Amino acid sequence: MSTTVGGAFDRLLWNGLQPGEYSLSESEVGAKLSPEGQEAVLLFQLDEPHDELRHQEPDGTSICDGMFFYRRKLRAQPWLLFFELKRGSYFSKAVAQLTSAILLTAKNLHSRYPLDRIHAVVVSGVESPPDQQILQKQFRAQLSKHKIRASLGFVTCPLKGGADLREELLSRVQAAR
Repeated sequence: MSTTVGGAFDRLLWNGLQPGEYSLSESEVGAKLSPEGQEAVLLFQLDEPHDELRHQEPDGTSICDGMFFYRRKLRAQPWLLFFELKRGSYFSKAVAQLTSAILLTAKNLHSRYPLDRIHAVVVSGVESPPDQQILQKQFRAQLSKHKIRASLGFVTCPLKGGADLREELLSRVQAAR
């Protein structure tokens, strides 16, 4: 975590946290992750108007729309689920936004946080990209340069709807065991 007063992570907690909210929509595409049982779910809006991760970053730095903090039960390792909402098929840009947000978040996390419990999702109002495997490979390669092991998925949802990201995330949690 950042130790400087007013660091990016501090500002994210104060301004980006959406208490009691478990879904976010933009341009007729949405994502949700509601808690069940003993789960803890926190939603952080990362992009405008709560773009705290970009504070003091160069102009033009783009990041994804949101992040869910997910913990299955009290002593379980938490996961970070980053998501980008896209009405169209700008998949390369979406993956770049996810990568940027993960890198900016990771540099503000405490050194004990495991950087292998990160998953990213492009939620699209159109079909999944035909070059999905290429995008996943580029995503992993970019993050591995920073010792971050993250996975990338693609989820479609109907326009004016929201994709439930529970199944997508839990498949990653199960695979990590």
